[in-house]
Amino acid sequence: MTTGDSASQSQNKAWALFCLPGCNYGREGRRTLVLIYPVFPFVGLILLASLPFGASIKQSVPRVKLSYRELLQTGSIYLFSGPADGLHSHSLLLDEEKGRLLLGARDHIYLLDPNNLGKDPRKIFWPAPRDRVETCKLAGKSANLECANFVRVLHNYNRTHVYACGTGGFHPTCAFIEIAGQNE
Repeated sequence: MTTGDSASQSQNKAWALFCLPGCNYGREGRRTLVLIYPVFPFVGLILLASLPFGASIKQSVPRVKLSYRELLQTGSIYLFSGPADGLHSHSLLLDEEKGRLLLGARDHIYLLDPNNLGKDPRKIFWPAPRDRVETCKLAGKSANLECANFVRVLHNYNRTHVYACGTGGFHPTCAFIEIAGQNE
């Protein structure tokens, strides 16, 4: 055995550690490598890490930024304030097919026209029963902030009715509310 043969045998032993199942023995009993080299995965990881992270990801930056004041000045928004002491909205139901937007709030359900939000909304007054409000107050709760009927659920039931549920002064209440169509 010559020095060159022992060097190739030690190299074969070293490569045998890195040889995949796709490696096979050649004519002389040596393993031949099939596209595997221990440096390739390492170099590939370095190249992958050196690519800029955001190169393939589009940035989601808005093209135009408008402040609330600018929107008011252009007349492109409508301000809906509800009752004088605050809206306290909790649920929303948009029905594009029937052209209505229902907003569940404290003691009210507002029916808005989504095509003309500047139009005054129709509203249904639905307070909690007085005995429930009194019981709630006796429990130490705030009459305006906790003992009202906060409408939490609005769901289309059929073509003419909406299913609504409210807190009812800590005594949940549900009802079917008849809502007419867009033009009625």
